[in-house]
Amino acid sequence: MDEHDTNEFSKFLEKHVSLEDYRSQLQEIKSWIKKIGERGAKRPYFKPEQEANALPPCYHEARLKLGQYGLRLYCIRWSETTVILLNGAEKTADKAQNCPNVMPHFRLANNLARQLQNAVRDGEISNNNGILKYDSDFVLEI
Repeated sequence: MDEHDTNEFSKFLEKHVSLEDYRSQLQEIKSWIKKIGERGAKRPYFKPEQEANALPPCYHEARLKLGQYGLRLYCIRWSETTVILLNGAEKTADKAQNCPNVMPHFRLANNLARQLQNAVRDGEISNNNGILKYDSDFVLEI
């Protein structure tokens, strides 16, 4: 994006992998990604976030009672075979729109999901059995 060499998911990993506070939560997200890779991107494996999704799909009740929403990774579940991993942060409010940490990632994920849906609808890219196909000069305006 914006001609950066690092994709959004790599930025997420780089930011959180070395922080002790997020180690177990990051491992939980990685285990969901592994499960998705092995079993397919089934809807229950994701938390719906308007047009986009988030991982993990839920947190333990005990955490939520303490007001801890946890680390969120935003993504786009396009099909059972295609998931676009993006970026995320620690959610500190009940709604993503009210959390300064995750709001930019939440907005980007939903914007990208809408743009992809529009591009398929307009014939700019094709959705072939859940796999996005596009020309090398295809660009999304965000």
